[in-house]
Amino acid sequence: MNDPIYYLHNDVGSIEIEESDIRLLQVDDNEYIHINIRIRGHRRLDETFKVNIELDKELLDYIEFIEADDDEKPYRIMAGERKHFEFKLPVKFKGDHSDIPIKNRLDDFDYVINFVGENSTRKHIRNDLY
Repeated sequence: MNDPIYYLHNDVGSIEIEESDIRLLQVDDNEYIHINIRIRGHRRLDETFKVNIELDKELLDYIEFIEADDDEKPYRIMAGERKHFEFKLPVKFKGDHSDIPIKNRLDDFDYVINFVGENSTRKHIRNDLY
């Protein structure tokens, strides 16, 4: 979804999210919340930025343990450039597998994508709009 005012913004405010999704991955006996984000820059950023995720409080109520993504690497983006971010968060849900219908509908939950720059911060709430 395009932010109609991104051309008015500087720094991380000029970042557009082109696509974002959340799903559950199972690898062997391990489970991961997997989040993909594709962005596009509409202006050259003169500052570096970091990306982090805040999961919906309701979703967190079903989780016993989740490991944060420790990727603190700063990024830059140029006008017209596209970047892809992938978060693979190890997770342990409360209860046994049969008790957790939430796992089949992770994409029903919103999450916040934070772009944190040196001089600015922008939050995008991922929901059914994109």
